[in-house]
Amino acid sequence: MARILLVSSLLVASAACAAGMMGHDGMSGESSRSDRESSRHVDKEMREGFELTRSYCSRCHIQPDPRQHVTREWPQVVVRMDGYMRSRGWGMPSDAEQKLIIGYLEKNAADAR
Repeated sequence: MARILLVSSLLVASAACAAGMMGHDGMSGESSRSDRESSRHVDKEMREGFELTRSYCSRCHIQPDPRQHVTREWPQVVVRMDGYMRSRGWGMPSDAEQKLIIGYLEKNAADAR
């Protein structure tokens, strides 16, 4: 019974995230605001990195806000997530895609100007 409740809770949370109803902290409404804020940081050159980040990162968690880390931290975070995805046998971004992802995250990092 506990397993059924856990699975049900995870399905509801996943559906809420997918629908933009939950944010980084699990509270309702945060995702929509975060998406709007993130979109403001995206210029034409960064659109592809933004979309790749959305595609790859949201497989496991909500799309990261680039301001969660400073510029020098993002490459390490991406390498760590790459290792996590590889260990599960998931599709990986190509080297070119990874460059776009890191470029987008660095350009919009907490310390970016």
